Amino acid sequence: MNKKLLSIDDCHSLNINEIKKLYKNHISNALVNIFEGFSFGNETVKYAEGQYIYTNQNKKILDFTGGLGVLNIGHNNSKVISERIDYQKSKRMEVYKNYLSPYLAGLSHNISEILPSDLNYSFFCNSGSEAIDGSIKIAYKYHNGSRKYILHSNRSFHGKLLSSLSVSKDNYEISFPKLAGTHDYEFNNLDSLNKKISELKKNNGQSDVYAILVEPFSASSMTSNSKEFMQGVRKLCNKHDIVLIFDEIYTGFYKTGKLFYFENFNLVPDVLVLSKSLGGGKSSISGYISRNKIAKKSYDNMSDVLMHSTTYNGFGEECITAISAINQMIENDYETKSLSLGKELNKELKKLQELNPKKIKDIRGTGCLYGLVLKIDSLAIRSIKIIPSKFLSDEKFIDKLVVTAIMEELYTKHNILTTFKDNTEVILCVEPSIISTKGDIIYFTKCLDQVLNKNIVLLVSNLLKNKIKNNNLFLHKP
Repeated sequence: MNKKLLSIDDCHSLNINEIKKLYKNHISNALVNIFEGFSFGNETVKYAEGQYIYTNQNKKILDFTGGLGVLNIGHNNSKVISERIDYQKSKRMEVYKNYLSPYLAGLSHNISEILPSDLNYSFFCNSGSEAIDGSIKIAYKYHNGSRKYILHSNRSFHGKLLSSLSVSKDNYEISFPKLAGTHDYEFNNLDSLNKKISELKKNNGQSDVYAILVEPFSASSMTSNSKEFMQGVRKLCNKHDIVLIFDEIYTGFYKTGKLFYFENFNLVPDVLVLSKSLGGGKSSISGYISRNKIAKKSYDNMSDVLMHSTTYNGFGEECITAISAINQMIENDYETKSLSLGKELNKELKKLQELNPKKIKDIRGTGCLYGLVLKIDSLAIRSIKIIPSKFLSDEKFIDKLVVTAIMEELYTKHNILTTFKDNTEVILCVEPSIISTKGDIIYFTKCLDQVLNKNIVLLVSNLLKNKIKNNNLFLHKP
């Protein structure tokens, strides 16, 4: 066999041009084009630790993306790494399919201990989308297929599998096949939800809705449901025996202050979906946790117990990584850390808004999950002659240009990595890991103030020139 296979050492030593070539040949040419338009897309990472990324270009980058919800305990947590190495050296078993796993049992117990009420039954899988899929399936099975409909908000984002896309806001030019029976209601509008439930009834007058999927805090739009809405949806589900599912994939494990955001409302879901920082930044693991009555009526019988399972469910090292991450967050009082950093973030961002009232429209967030909505001078940006007119039909294109130009300036001039969201509005995200310091926050806001006081038309023009040079004007969340 005359094949040239790369070794791990070969991969370590690949330079950025070699990586781009391999991406273009084997992954995606378009993805390379997207990243080439940004400075960070033309650099390589040597290693990452805590809240910092260290590049092969000798840069120390402050990571204010928080790994998009993954890095609550930071990059490469030393205790997690140590416990994973011990697990490997002991040659512990990974695949428990013919044996009962002590690690799956331990993780399930710990999750039950930190959750309220009777949220006791866990299933662990790999991605948030997969856990959403499982939560939908268990809700449908709870009603034994006798109900047709599932409801979600009109600004929801639950993942990119066909099932999770079906219950997410449709942002794609192509309409993918959808799960049957999905309907949306207006976000945080109890009347809208109640009206939808009333419309979806069987001939005998009973509800035909089997589940309602709610993000207590919408991470993609940086907005919270109200206490009135949350308590109202709980009452509606009790009244009509509808399974209430909370998606805390992004917002869980102290990202928004409390362990889970729903704890602000003094109520409990029937199914809770988790992922992101559950894996401690080192493991791909997700899960959905159900109340006793849901688990027992759906799968917990001899006929149906294996109706929902996966090959990779409950891998040993993933479970011990999650155990380590959760224990550290509890033992080190991450609730106090997150709330304290959130208070500092709110104070510094409001101070920044006072200094830049014509540039910052809104500040949103809680804990270590914040975002800024900017005031954009669209006419000034549209006057830039090198913008191809075909892109201006996208109502968010100008906002994306401005926000990504700010991101680029933060990275190139101040060594700060950020990201953006564009669910309802284009939002510059401020999402430090919970291990970050008040000093990090002050440094970030000081640098952002300097960027905001630069000529934004010039910043956008420089970004555009770089993108056009790389034959890329497609603005996507990096």
